[in-house]
Amino acid sequence: MSRRRLGSKAVLGSVGTVVFVAVLTVAFLTTVGVDMNGSDAPTARGAPRSGSRDAYGVCIQYVVAGGGDQPSTSNAALEESARLRVEQAMPSVVSHDLWPLAGFDKNPPVVDVGCPSGPLPLTSGVPFAGGLPKHPVQDPVSFFEAVGTDQPSYYKTFVFILPTVDDIDSILGGSDLRVAPQEFRCGDSAGPGCREVTNALYVTQAELGADATLWAHWLRQGAGIDTRRE
Repeated sequence: MSRRRLGSKAVLGSVGTVVFVAVLTVAFLTTVGVDMNGSDAPTARGAPRSGSRDAYGVCIQYVVAGGGDQPSTSNAALEESARLRVEQAMPSVVSHDLWPLAGFDKNPPVVDVGCPSGPLPLTSGVPFAGGLPKHPVQDPVSFFEAVGTDQPSYYKTFVFILPTVDDIDSILGGSDLRVAPQEFRCGDSAGPGCREVTNALYVTQAELGADATLWAHWLRQGAGIDTRRE
């Protein structure tokens, strides 16, 4: 897994106008206080981070749909492209007026390649409909056991890259939304039932080229500071 806090030497492109965008983005990240001390080059994939969430953590992983309990396989080029897009968009996230309310403003955001698990609908066996898990009212205990965890991952937002929109639809049950639940905490001090504590952003390979404005919107949704359904 490539581990990075957003750093002052972040490479946001390699040629042409992308290099120019990189220079402007580095300057802005420094201005808004994002830690810019990460390595320029991706490092070998390792174990995902663990522990309490001391920053807005984003992990990125390529997914092969229909892979059962092991749905994810590494595609380094696509994952690296997504990492660069996330880094380009992050200034618009951390400079948002509501960013302090997300609770992640004490430390710079973290962007890693490699996630602790694959998409929840594939790993839990609980089907999704309209972007949400189907809750079997007749058997809530089994549902909580399938989707719940008492130790959420370090990352607040997982970014899953899939080949096509059809692949995303097959996982999320036909949802038009791209941000869906990934981890639930069940039966803790917050009360009965389950509450979402981690989400996942689903993008296609083609959408890796979307502009930073759209990526920023997606990431603000992931951070919980943008609830627009678009």
